[in-house]
Amino acid sequence: MEKEQPSPLEKNSLSTEKVDEIMDKNLELYNAINNPWLLIRKGGSLGIKGVGRLIGIIILFAISNIVLFFLFPFIKFFVVEYKQENIVFLLIILIAGVSFTSLAGYKAYKYVILDTVRIIYENSEQLFLKLIGLVVNKLDELAKSKVDLNNANLKKAINFTQVVNEKFKKAPKIVQKGIVLILNRIPLTELVTEFKEDIMSGNKEEVTIKLHRKIDGFISETIFGGNNTNWIFWLLPLNLITIIILTIFLIK
Repeated sequence: MEKEQPSPLEKNSLSTEKVDEIMDKNLELYNAINNPWLLIRKGGSLGIKGVGRLIGIIILFAISNIVLFFLFPFIKFFVVEYKQENIVFLLIILIAGVSFTSLAGYKAYKYVILDTVRIIYENSEQLFLKLIGLVVNKLDELAKSKVDLNNANLKKAINFTQVVNEKFKKAPKIVQKGIVLILNRIPLTELVTEFKEDIMSGNKEEVTIKLHRKIDGFISETIFGGNNTNWIFWLLPLNLITIIILTIFLIK
């Protein structure tokens, strides 16, 4: 007699030990999110490719502003024509350059943080499948109780905060809140409506797999899909133009 093959859902069933293994795998990533210097220092070895881009962006803006500062306002003020009253304006230009560099660094750091969350999410695929399985169990209970699967009833029955706190115990609070925020952005009512017939039929395994695919697609496209550094193409020119305009109108 042939041994029955496990279903896709059974293959992804998680023991407490497996959950701890996933959490341990992500522990360094959790710590890196809470520690910018650790993120920069060890990000590359943790598979966070955006760290190199973060450093490159900061260097690009810093060098651009330093070169521009010494090329125009500094030379004009100290070499061509010295006027004591222009010191204040020179400081304004310097502050503008530092501000643009800081803004670029902040935006690049946000990009890296979200990219780190993406890696944590990909590492935790099995765990998210388990979470969705718990959601489907709740939906099945609602369906059997003849409760209408509307938005109000779903929010009342499914507490993502509680589920995440139970399954992501080792994750820092900020990471737990981030996961809850991601889950709360999922249009659960629309997805449940799409699979309502499957839910009513009690086929929990099939619903879990379908719902996981849909949610994974939504998270990948909506939350992580727009994470990029394309803003460089407008922020850097704006930075350079601002410094040049300030130099022309302030340093006289």
